[in-house]
Amino acid sequence: MAIFKQIKARFGFEGSYDSVRRLVVAILAENPKATMRMEFAIGEAAQADFGKAMKLLDPETGEVRQAHYISVVLCHSRYMHAELIFRQDQ
Repeated sequence: MAIFKQIKARFGFEGSYDSVRRLVVAILAENPKATMRMEFAIGEAAQADFGKAMKLLDPETGEVRQAHYISVVLCHSRYMHAELIFRQDQ
């Protein structure tokens, strides 16, 4: 869907999503390493990742607990913000 949206936005494409999907499938069959540079306007998109980190001392409880990380990258500037957290509801 992202490729379809970019083609519509950048080139004014008026075809259907299915026609773009068929083309992408055909291109991938010929050259699976093909890439397309995605460009985003300021504030248009961000990518987030969440995962398990190491065990750390929780400063609130004094216990050794499993820490997790969350990282968010702004797509336009590639600015990244990352935090270690102990709860997912923070």
